Formats: sequence, structure tokens, C-alpha cells
Amino acid sequence: MQRQFKFSLANDQNKVPDALLSLDSWLDASKIPTSTRSDVQIVLGEALNNVIEHGFEGNGGGAINLMVHCANGKVTAVLEDNGREFMPPNITKTPVDVTGNQLALPEGGFGWFLIYQITDSFNFERRKNKNNLHLNFRN
Repeated sequence: MQRQFKFSLANDQNKVPDALLSLDSWLDASKIPTSTRSDVQIVLGEALNNVIEHGFEGNGGGAINLMVHCANGKVTAVLEDNGREFMPPNITKTPVDVTGNQLALPEGGFGWFLIYQITDSFNFERRKNKNNLHLNFRN
């Protein structure tokens, strides 16, 4: 059985927790395992915050559409925004040395590393002046 979740949010980081909470309830009702739900939450939380922080750079306008599909136990998410053009970096290892002082780690720099590590695969494209991020999660 295929199920679909849609959520639109304005360019406002205060709206991200509500979107993620609604999504988690929907994923739970869709019988998605807790571990996969956690992965989806981590990746989409990071992606949504990055779009708001970097894609709109404080510009009060902007919209983000989130669509999530569940079919045959697999979760696919699509994030679409009208922020500035962006191309994801190719980061397959953590960008900082995590073997040193853990209290001195920088606040940022882990987002795309997490996306690469947690998703099964993803695709990014710029189409019709919109960024489209397609994420596939393993079970």
C-alpha cells in the first residue's frame, strides 16, 4: 500500500519541529520502524534547517514543500524549495577531526556528511528555479 504525506512550511526555523512531529506521527501510522523514522527525522531536520539558513539567508520570503512517500516498507522524501541555487558537496567523510577535544568541535559542518551516511541514496536537481532533493531511506 502506498501512502503520501505533504507539508508546506514558510521560511521559518520555528516551524521545523511542527513539521517533523507531524511527519513522525504519520510515519508511525504508516508502520515505519522506529529506527527508520529516526533516520528520516535526522536527515529532514538537517535539510530543512539548511534550506532556511542558507537557501533563503534570512530572506523573509520563501517556501518549502515536503512530500514523503511510503510504499512496500520504503520511505522516499522530496524537499522542494524556491531558495537560491545550490549544489550539494561531495562529503563522504566527516569534515572535522572528531578524535580530539569533543568540547571544541565546531557547531556546523556535519549536515551533508549525515545525509550521505544515513540515506540509502539521494538525488539533487535544480528545476524551474527550484531546488529538488530526493532522499531514499533504507529499512
